[in-house]
Amino acid sequence: ETLALVEKARTAAAGGKLGVATIYYQRAAAQATGRLQHTIVAELEKLNRRPAVSRAAPVEGSAAERRTVAGARR
Repeated sequence: ETLALVEKARTAAAGGKLGVATIYYQRAAAQATGRLQHTIVAELEKLNRRPAVSRAAPVEGSAAERRTVAGARR
């Protein structure tokens, strides 16, 4: 069961679902012991060090222009 959770975590991470992967890794780490637990925790830490990627669509214009437009909408 623990190895199945690790595989689900790896699949989720590869698909960009980092939150889901984190949960699977945490569940696996809670069940594991010894060297396997150490390996799972290391993978989880590596996952947490990855930069987050925004899923928002890119917006044209500078940040200042976007703030001005957003402020005008309020």
